[in-house]
Amino acid sequence: MSEKPTLLVVDDEELIIELLTDLFEDDFTVVTASNGMLALKALREFPAIQGVITDLHMPLLNGVELVKEIRQIYPNLPVLGLSGTLKSSRESFFQGIPFLQKPFEVTELLLLARRLFQPGAH
Repeated sequence: MSEKPTLLVVDDEELIIELLTDLFEDDFTVVTASNGMLALKALREFPAIQGVITDLHMPLLNGVELVKEIRQIYPNLPVLGLSGTLKSSRESFFQGIPFLQKPFEVTELLLLARRLFQPGAH
């Protein structure tokens, strides 16, 4: 049996982190971070991370800035943005990442994530 791919989930809302962990833990090893600074630390500590789901509006280092950092260090790492604000959604569009507006439909999230994070999908 092959090892599960690793997914990084970044959100400052604990409830969202718990929801996403529950949704993805059967198919992925889930690593979590509550802000962009901790997400960058996790990316250094877990080089096997194969995808990122991040909130775009967070304290310290927001998701848009996180995506900019990820693109410099890991240009091919797939990233999915989540946002409760239209401004952040527009910013993610300009960063070239797909995003879902909060609240999102779980089935839509699962379909998009599977498409983005499947091996060979990017």
